[in-house]
Amino acid sequence: MWLDELKIAVANDDAEAIAALADETPSKFDSLEDALQAQELLGAAINLIQKNKNELGKELEKLKNVKKYMAS
Repeated sequence: MWLDELKIAVANDDAEAIAALADETPSKFDSLEDALQAQELLGAAINLIQKNKNELGKELEKLKNVKKYMAS
């Protein structure tokens, strides 16, 4: 169930759901395959969150530049 929810969250680029699921990561998995899938999905989730963070940083920089322009 958790693994399926993580798959959906990653597929939908849902950072909030990913963060919530990361807090609930199971301590044991039913099989090695499930554990490997979880590892791969969490890696993809980290990449997604970093990408979103970088995009947000760029947008904030643009806003700062607009603010400076408007102030001058």
